[in-house]
Amino acid sequence: MALSTEGKTKREKRRLCSLLFLSCPSFPSRSLPCFSLPPSLAFPQNKQTHASISSELPAIDATNQLLYCGDASGDIWEASLAQFPGAPSSPPRVLARTGGRPLSHALTADGSQLVFTDAVRGLLSLDLTQRALAPNAPLRLLSGYASDPNPATAASGPVSFAQGIALTPTAFYFSDTADAPPALPASPGKPWNAFGATRANLFSGKPTGRLLKYDPATAATTVVSSGFYVANGIALSSDGSAIILNESMSMRVLRIPLSGPDAGIATEFARSPGYLDSLSATPAKDGYWVCVFSLASQTIPGLSTALAASKALRAVAGNLPESVTSAFIARGDGVMLLGSDGGEARGWLEDPDGSVVAGVSGVVQYGNKLLLTAFDGPIKVVDVPAFVAASPPG
Repeated sequence: MALSTEGKTKREKRRLCSLLFLSCPSFPSRSLPCFSLPPSLAFPQNKQTHASISSELPAIDATNQLLYCGDASGDIWEASLAQFPGAPSSPPRVLARTGGRPLSHALTADGSQLVFTDAVRGLLSLDLTQRALAPNAPLRLLSGYASDPNPATAASGPVSFAQGIALTPTAFYFSDTADAPPALPASPGKPWNAFGATRANLFSGKPTGRLLKYDPATAATTVVSSGFYVANGIALSSDGSAIILNESMSMRVLRIPLSGPDAGIATEFARSPGYLDSLSATPAKDGYWVCVFSLASQTIPGLSTALAASKALRAVAGNLPESVTSAFIARGDGVMLLGSDGGEARGWLEDPDGSVVAGVSGVVQYGNKLLLTAFDGPIKVVDVPAFVAASPPG
């Protein structure tokens, strides 16, 4: 007799739980002073459409006190920070429209170009000297395909889901999350379903994430490293010799040298207490703010850590319906501050019930403030806490 949908779901859950007993790893349990996120200020807001300006990782122009970010509808915004952290001195405005889903943003050293990843279109740039043409400032597509010079990995292919970004004067590094691109909008005018693709990539069980390099001098994009279980946020190391990368599904922060005999070989830099999203370097270049958007401790006991450790289990989860896998992404968010040398944790901010920022996806430090973002929510502002040195949470 055929099982009902409900019966199939129960059977799939039982199958998954039975695998947990075989796959659950042993993660170190250490204590870390925990600070709850205080009530925060929503900043900024588009007063005309009442739509919150949201972004995975905004770019900050500290010299001119400006913020740049994209939103779920594909617009690129400019907002003033002159009265930060109060209301902006002038209304935010749309500079350009991508038609996709902008995620992470960065400014070139001279501040003339905004370079950003778009989950739909790839790597793009906007010439800020032409901001007078807003809201139709011209966009330039930098990369939509990457070639792999290493025949052993053979990871050449189109950019499916551009995510994190880190710039040097001679190279633009960005991550390609995995091979499942955002789904088409359900109807005209609706945003791309980037979160659905994120969920699919998390539980696909396939190591298809890549770290890519775009060369502005040659306009060529090459694969630096590949084989990641959801390559998410990235940042340049404090000495500029490596990229720090969040591998979301394995709950690991990785370090990838950019030159020398170990170039492109990823090693573990730190472990996370949950699924990882973006990260950014501190202004002093002495650490990294790391986003954790779903705490392992808030899911089915042992489930997240088991999924992180077991390729086979992730492959099983990738074939389960969304009604089941939705339980794997639990409420409970946090921001971890890692040291720049050995990846030691210096502090932990958490929002266990999502009352401050539900689904934290990005964090950028601006002076003594933290700008916290949610995937499709408003930017929130909180004070930078005085963390003490400690071990990472278990």
